[in-house]
Amino acid sequence: MQSESRHLWKEVEQEYKVLQQIGTGSFGQVVKAQHKTTDKVVAIKLIEDLFSTPYTFKKVIREI
Repeated sequence: MQSESRHLWKEVEQEYKVLQQIGTGSFGQVVKAQHKTTDKVVAIKLIEDLFSTPYTFKKVIREI
């Protein structure tokens, strides 16, 4: 992971325990994580450089 994305994952890790990486793509990474308080298992996608260009933003919004 790049240093910037590593910093963003640290914020996620304050409330979630990252269990495994599910995948990576052109827009970012997806992990399986467990909420530390509720134990609920979720998938979290970290989208990098979302606002780098209007084109990137539009494509990511369509994907979601």
